[in-house]
Amino acid sequence: NDDCSAIAWSHDFTALSDDCGETGSATVIFTVTDGCGNQATTTATFTIIDDTPPAFVEALPADTTVECDAVPTPEVLTADDDCSEAPVVFEEVRTDGTCPNAYTLTRTWTATDACGNETQHIQTITVQDTTAPVAPAAPEDVTVECTDEIPLMIDLTATDNCDSDITVTGVDTTDNTDPCNIIVTRTWTFTDSCDNTASVSQTITVADTTAPLAPAAPEDVTVECTDEIPPMIDLTATDNCDSDITVTGVDTTDNTDPCNIIVTRTWTFTDSCDNTASVSQTITVADTTAPTFTAPDDITIECDQNALDLTLTGDVTDEADNCATGLEATFTDATNPGACANEYTIIRTWTLTDDCDNTTTLEQTINVVDTTDPSIDTTNLENLSIECDGSGNNDAITNWLANNAGATATDNCGEVTWTNNYGGTASDCATPIEVIFTATDACGNQATVTATYAITDNTPPTITTPASDLTVQCDGTGNTTALQNWLDTFGGALANDDCSAIAWSHDFTALSDDCGETGSATVIFTVTDGCGNQATTTATFTIIDDTPPAFVEALPADTTVECDAVPTPEVLTADDDCSEAPVVFEEVRTDGTCPNAYTLTRTW
Repeated sequence: NDDCSAIAWSHDFTALSDDCGETGSATVIFTVTDGCGNQATTTATFTIIDDTPPAFVEALPADTTVECDAVPTPEVLTADDDCSEAPVVFEEVRTDGTCPNAYTLTRTWTATDACGNETQHIQTITVQDTTAPVAPAAPEDVTVECTDEIPLMIDLTATDNCDSDITVTGVDTTDNTDPCNIIVTRTWTFTDSCDNTASVSQTITVADTTAPLAPAAPEDVTVECTDEIPPMIDLTATDNCDSDITVTGVDTTDNTDPCNIIVTRTWTFTDSCDNTASVSQTITVADTTAPTFTAPDDITIECDQNALDLTLTGDVTDEADNCATGLEATFTDATNPGACANEYTIIRTWTLTDDCDNTTTLEQTINVVDTTDPSIDTTNLENLSIECDGSGNNDAITNWLANNAGATATDNCGEVTWTNNYGGTASDCATPIEVIFTATDACGNQATVTATYAITDNTPPTITTPASDLTVQCDGTGNTTALQNWLDTFGGALANDDCSAIAWSHDFTALSDDCGETGSATVIFTVTDGCGNQATTTATFTIIDDTPPAFVEALPADTTVECDAVPTPEVLTADDDCSEAPVVFEEVRTDGTCPNAYTLTRTW
């Protein structure tokens, strides 16, 4: 509503936004205008939404259970939606079950409209395999003489309703209660992927009548030590009927000469009918090899650690000899200087000798380094705070720096050298300036400690020349240039400060309102140093006006006229630099010797 006139409404609507499907929105500014053009506005948004999912058109397939050879083809579904097209996406996920042909198919049809609203239908198909394979006919029964004549198991193939990859397991079951009349029952079992089975069998009869045949003996060998004598290998005899031949191995040792030991190794073969055969091998033992060991790994230790402490630097391990035990290694050291005073290298040579004076040497490198930083004691560490003396307070700061702000340092292997990063920066009104003190040892390891120094300033600046009053003649425009110059030069005042730069300010606001364009102001000029200490000086700026106005027109001169020719008074105007100058006219008549003889005194 409006208190004074009728109102009219308008809006800035042009079109809805192009959102998903047939949806959209528009934010509209409604403007109400009164009869005098005054306006007010309000804003609101009109929105079309789509939160309704699409609907499937066809009947939805139901969950079902089928055999593995009867899985149905996926149905094709479509969907409708009020606001946009709703394409249907089909997805099938197979979840394996307990066997390859037993699984679950999860079929999902998803209809999605342009605004992301979604409808799903899920069908679960349980696929199973419960049908056994169809087994083939078994081979005919046979009779052989020996077990090595038992025919190889042949491949048999079964068929299955769902599985082309049938597992075939062949198993022989042997009845050898009578070794001369062994009965072998051979069974083939056919199993599909889901463990459905079928089987067939064949009977094989075996008779044994022939003794075993011994193999050739291994070649004679020569080794160096007794622990290198090769283990007795398994030798196998053959028999026309007996695959289980007993083998007995026996070593006979002649060690009369410890440097030439002779071992005679004999294998005896016996079949199940106690028929025997034997072969022999000769093994000669000689010792010619030096001992072995493992030197400690190269190691790096700190300069304050003991290189002779083998628990630290390591001892030899794995001392061994092909023919002796209980050997112990010894070492000698050679020292080479390093890159700095506390660093060097030890070359440690280890030696191990066996009973036959065979010797092995290995080297270990021990690098002695200094990587430990100095240790700083801050018990007496002090920050420095002193009053500014105008010359940088160099003595106090120099002493403070020379004493490392009271900190001391020690090092694990030697002396330390102190440095700092002091750069001569002036403290800003007692604001602490950080100095980093660094303790460095002979190998460049460092530790740091931080302290601060602050130079305070509580002394105001000194005004060397006070501000001066200034009086100027009115120029009709406020004498702004002269006033501003006077203010900008702080009335001619000068000052200095021992410790920081100074800045001037003043409290001028306006001139007093005197006659015309005149006036004055008493101004306090304030000088402030970098730490906020202040001093003031006061002066007055005055605009005066002692110049009379000037007539604009030519001034009428004195004249003598006849009584019938007295001139009309002229109208005069005047100018003044500081104010208006209205002209007041006054006329005085002084009678003469007769009525028509007189003097007119006209004053403007």
